[in-house]
Amino acid sequence: MAETLQQGIDENGVLQGDLVKYLKNVRDLVNSIQTEKLGDTLSSPPGLAIGSTAQNVANDEFHFKIAGNLHRKAAVAAGTALNGVSVPQNEYAAWRFQIGTDGTIDVVRSTASGYASAVAAYQGVPVLAADHVEMGYITVVKTDGNFVPTTTGLDDGNTTVVYTDGSTGKTDIVTTALTLDR
Repeated sequence: MAETLQQGIDENGVLQGDLVKYLKNVRDLVNSIQTEKLGDTLSSPPGLAIGSTAQNVANDEFHFKIAGNLHRKAAVAAGTALNGVSVPQNEYAAWRFQIGTDGTIDVVRSTASGYASAVAAYQGVPVLAADHVEMGYITVVKTDGNFVPTTTGLDDGNTTVVYTDGSTGKTDIVTTALTLDR
């Protein structure tokens, strides 16, 4: 007759090896649910911020999943350069930072040269590339002249930059606590 888990615990106590196997199975189940539910996603925030090169956007070390496989990206303190044409004075632009399985950070700029709002600029960014994860995005507006990517520092006067990390999706995952009563 098959012994239930509770009967085995009541009679024999918890064997460490069995508990480790059980917890590994729970971990694998949660990971498979997370992959199925969220697909390609960040596992930890990239921490987008101004780079040590003031025209670039830096990131912290972070992890991401694509097709269920976990990847790691090292911190890039100097940052990744922006691209595209100048943004006219008092107009907004947005850049999405995305990463694929090859570990290359791709920068995708909003399609028009300038927008009336940060929201409109973000909406003007082309769709996320297949098999990529959105690290996040930045929006920029400069009130005393044109913003020139690779030339204008993100810390220049009269320049407003908003850094937004992509979603880790962790708020969508149900957390289950396991307890053993003796």
